[in-house]
Amino acid sequence: MCLYVSHVPTKFNDSLVVPAQKMLYTSRFGLFRTVYFMAEVSQAGFLVPSYKGDYLKHPLLPDAALARGLIHSFNRNAPNAMFYLNRGWALFKSYSIGVCAYGYSSDNVSRAIYVPAADKTKQSVERLKFIKNIKNKEGDYEKLLDSDLIPKRVKEALEFHKKNYDMIMSLLE
Repeated sequence: MCLYVSHVPTKFNDSLVVPAQKMLYTSRFGLFRTVYFMAEVSQAGFLVPSYKGDYLKHPLLPDAALARGLIHSFNRNAPNAMFYLNRGWALFKSYSIGVCAYGYSSDNVSRAIYVPAADKTKQSVERLKFIKNIKNKEGDYEKLLDSDLIPKRVKEALEFHKKNYDMIMSLLE
């Protein structure tokens, strides 16, 4: 799914963890897959694109179209999210991690996403509590990187997000 940029987070900490809802297809075998690319959500409940994505210089411009190397989700309680539902698809509460931009359709794109319903590990309750407690304050970025509850691929995506954000802010100065 594509997103047309309405705005980007103005502070890096505001982009760390954002409550969202992700549209997924669930199979009768209990697998969670994305609707368009059928990418499987990991057993730990995380979805990270295999393509890391480019450094995003263009999200600063409204109406830029973003699709590659990012994960699309709807903001919580987005009124239009139900419009996109189809047979076999469902909306799941989730948490966008490393939000790059927000769109006009009450949606966002991020570097990774956590879907608690897809987390089948023994750490699921502890992980959900940890992610819910990230309030996008100073020091939360380091907490995410230092935590054993966050997989290595998600940490790499967050580090890439930080480098990209710093680069964009340096262009604005």
